[in-house]
Amino acid sequence: MNQLDMFEIEQELSNASIEIIPKYKIDNRVTVKKPDINMNLDLEDYYYLKDFAGENGFVIDISITLSRRVCYQVQFTNKIGVFYEEDLG
Repeated sequence: MNQLDMFEIEQELSNASIEIIPKYKIDNRVTVKKPDINMNLDLEDYYYLKDFAGENGFVIDISITLSRRVCYQVQFTNKIGVFYEEDLG
């Protein structure tokens, strides 16, 4: 277990208070981006995005992960997908 110095404690506290504002809102129409080699995805994420690439849907739920990433639940015609903000356009 590492001990934090005062600067690190202040930095953690200031980061915790930063408000995260989602780019999209409920009912916004979004398109899933085509996965790209430069996206630095693991294999599972790559194939998940590939299955939805280019599809349009509507945001039905928004959440923030513990790692402070914005996550969207998107309704398509016959299915629902879950995506990070950077996966949508």
